[in-house]
Amino acid sequence: MDSQKADKGFHYTLLPILSRDDHVWDFQVPILPSPSVLAKANLIKAISVQTGLKECTHSMILKVQPNTPNRAIASHPTDRLMLFSLEAFKPLTFSTTAKEQQAAPDLQPRTRQELSDYRIRCLRAGLILNGVHYNFHGHSNTQLKSRSCFLMAATREEISRQIESMGDFTKMKTVGKKAKQIGLLFSWSKTAMIDPDRYVANYFSP
Repeated sequence: MDSQKADKGFHYTLLPILSRDDHVWDFQVPILPSPSVLAKANLIKAISVQTGLKECTHSMILKVQPNTPNRAIASHPTDRLMLFSLEAFKPLTFSTTAKEQQAAPDLQPRTRQELSDYRIRCLRAGLILNGVHYNFHGHSNTQLKSRSCFLMAATREEISRQIESMGDFTKMKTVGKKAKQIGLLFSWSKTAMIDPDRYVANYFSP
């Protein structure tokens, strides 16, 4: 029996500072709650890139948070999934004094272009957590606005086949329309339980 308890306050710093030279995101977190513990508490792993404007640093943080169901992830165990957020990843502005106090050249992504390059590299490479490789899975239209998405422990090819199996997207004439339609699969939804006897009685009653 697993003696661990899920803690919504779980917080682990994967990277205390980011670098423009980062190309591999491979982390070992021995204190990560087990899959069974997370599943029992309906929690999902969530990684976010955060910017401390006061400290002028970017960091990458691992937490756990309540899982919200949607059609795209409903058939997958939560331990195979991960949320990834770049909403709090902001450009850095250093004052003249701060620059003078730096002991070494700053290699953090600072400008909007450098942040964009970092996001693209990270999403293309995927993240490895405790030996498991998570690749980009998809996002809802709301998540797109907040720069967050789902990652899944599968190859890109497996993920592509899984998404394509959930609908006929061949008729979509533009990439934008296809992306919007796929985004609906990742929109929050709650399964409705229907009582057949009650449904039939109400439907056929005069």
